[in-house]
Amino acid sequence: DDIVTYENGKLVSDNDIRWDDFAAAYSCLEANAELRDLGDIDNSDDISARDLLTDCGWTPTSALDDEIEWMTIDWEHATVPERISVNGGVPAYQ
Repeated sequence: DDIVTYENGKLVSDNDIRWDDFAAAYSCLEANAELRDLGDIDNSDDISARDLLTDCGWTPTSALDDEIEWMTIDWEHATVPERISVNGGVPAYQ
């Protein structure tokens, strides 16, 4: 593995990290964003990546979940999911 994860000083197995749950929610987010861009879903109201991830079944419940989000969303978009607009994929200014 390319990633070694520790929690409270103890090595954590990849099997104990919710990678698959996050991947499923992120795929749902991407599919929903594409449908919004195509006009198949009303995109007149803005929705954050956080709200859509929640709608897609992902709610972080641990520091390990936060790590997955940080690596996938915060790092790639340079901001937190609450500030990312699914409409156009640009930061949603609050």
